[in-house]
Amino acid sequence: MTALLKIENLDKYYGNRGNVTKALNHVSFEAERGEFLGIMGASGSGKTTLLNTVATIHRCTAGHIYLEGTDITKLKNDELAQFRMEHLGFVFQDLKITDRAMQRGSTACSGCMRQCFWQAARRTISAV
Repeated sequence: MTALLKIENLDKYYGNRGNVTKALNHVSFEAERGEFLGIMGASGSGKTTLLNTVATIHRCTAGHIYLEGTDITKLKNDELAQFRMEHLGFVFQDLKITDRAMQRGSTACSGCMRQCFWQAARRTISAV
């Protein structure tokens, strides 16, 4: 069975040759569908960088990220945008959303955007 999420030798470096920070250094793991994971570590250990990289907010320096078998590290920007729209939803901690209805709405938003996109595309095609 293919893992839902597979991370292989993931690296994320910041800075330049004279001053490089290794935020992620050869991180590898797999997660199966239905499995729950906890990411723990000290402040500055790379937790947010790992999540942002898996969520395609940041690009990795090296390594591979497979989501449902698709190597998202190989996708071009337009392909990444399409992939995000079809497969990912975000709830950002920074927004401090406490209302459950707003949380559900935020995660459902990507599905709404996808539906609106296809409705607009059908209208455009029909008008031609």
